[in-house]
Amino acid sequence: TTEIYTRSIVGSVRCVQETGLKEKDVRFKVHALQKLQLIIDEHWSEIADSLNEIESLYDNISFPERELAALIASKVYYHLEEYDDALRLALESGPKFDIEEKSAYVEKLISKCIDEYIQKRVHNAEARTEEDKLLIDPKLESVVDHMFLRCLKDGECKQAIGIAIEARRTDIIQKAIEMGENSEEKLKYVYDIAEKKISNKGFRSEVLKLLVSLLKEKSLNPEHYFELSKCYISLNDSAEIANLLIKLMLEGKENREIALQIAFDIFDSENQQITEKVCSELTIKRLAETDEGNKEMIFKLIDIILGKVTYEIYREFLSKNNKTDSQIATEIKETIPQTVSVLQEACVWSNALMNACTTDDSFLKKNLEWVAKSSNWAKFSCTSTLGMIHKGNKAQAMTILQPYLREAHASSSPYSGGGAFFALGLIHANQYNPEVMNNLIQNMNALGQNDVICHGISLAYGLVGMAKADEGIYGELKNIMLGDSAVRGEAAALSIGLLMLGSGNEEAIRELLNYAHVLCVDTCLLYTS
Repeated sequence: TTEIYTRSIVGSVRCVQETGLKEKDVRFKVHALQKLQLIIDEHWSEIADSLNEIESLYDNISFPERELAALIASKVYYHLEEYDDALRLALESGPKFDIEEKSAYVEKLISKCIDEYIQKRVHNAEARTEEDKLLIDPKLESVVDHMFLRCLKDGECKQAIGIAIEARRTDIIQKAIEMGENSEEKLKYVYDIAEKKISNKGFRSEVLKLLVSLLKEKSLNPEHYFELSKCYISLNDSAEIANLLIKLMLEGKENREIALQIAFDIFDSENQQITEKVCSELTIKRLAETDEGNKEMIFKLIDIILGKVTYEIYREFLSKNNKTDSQIATEIKETIPQTVSVLQEACVWSNALMNACTTDDSFLKKNLEWVAKSSNWAKFSCTSTLGMIHKGNKAQAMTILQPYLREAHASSSPYSGGGAFFALGLIHANQYNPEVMNNLIQNMNALGQNDVICHGISLAYGLVGMAKADEGIYGELKNIMLGDSAVRGEAAALSIGLLMLGSGNEEAIRELLNYAHVLCVDTCLLYTS
């Protein structure tokens, strides 16, 4: 019975194809298309034989049911997995293509439609000239817009935001945030995506500026102030950060506490370039302020952002609560042979890691004779571990390191002196100090002809100037890197990486890649020879 029924249907399809579609009377052709539309999903393979005739009806401008012909042809191409042609004809079918329909055909083409739209929008956003931009079919955009509206209507705001971000549609992002409830949650959601997922710097800035404008429209509560400060920081807008901090400091105790917390957050999470700019803005405003009380509050903000308060608290806490078992380092020392310098280095670095930032250098003081027997780079390491142990102890840095720095000037122990300069960099790591940097520059000019001392000072350059992207220091380090000494060059290359941290400086990247290539080739030649 089933076989007879199937044969009957197939025969009917062929009858419609052979008679209706080839009839001269337009009414018969329209009737044939209407019948094929009803059975297209089950008998598309038979209807595919007449695909050319169906497409020719669509191409005929005078044919009254062109849109129906386009829809049928689109469904045939869909079943043939020719999705580009299926989408093209679906868009030409106008209202016949019902995007509200719950079917695999519609879902697939909508997905294809969104992917193509996103691809073209991203290409156009990154195109250098107008001639490079791709034309976006208004019908394609209309389908995507309809899908956005459907998502918003159904309460699928996060889905709409995700697609809108991919398609670079800030207008839809704004609608999704403003529509319905939980706007604070959606603001956080967009901010997280902007910071973690959006790689294009220009579009990320556009999204962040939108968030700033939306936050400013609200009656700001404490949580909003934190979000606003994060947006300003991401936009590198130091003037607005300073304005926000001062505004909060002058608005009563609760908001003053928020300002102080934001200042702590800036120090904890941002690089020196941003903190320095914010402090410069605050200093300008402090000089313009007439009220002594306000001046004192601004000065407190600057101290917090520069890390003076935090480092002092950390150092005091770690020093008082240091639970390191000093016997561990002693047992390691007694176990290893004195003559193996690699093991000696491992021991002193192990001690430094256990006592990092605590200022507890008792192990080194108790074993001065043992440490003094170290030679060459082991001596460099022993001295440099003082920097890790005393990290943040800026007030005592020169007092602690002076005996070793004196050796560098006396040329009695370049390894100890080079390690001392490296230690100085570790103590001031990510805490730029003009006096320290000038001291390093002067010593580089006076002692830099020695490879080991140059190695230590170069590393200190990068640590002290971390993320500052200072062109003057970069130029000096580049000259050192491109010199004929591998000892100097390696330290300079590492230092350039620290100095240009997060800057995306293309010249620095290119120079480092070229240096790495040359170094690799030279090393290979050395080994093969």
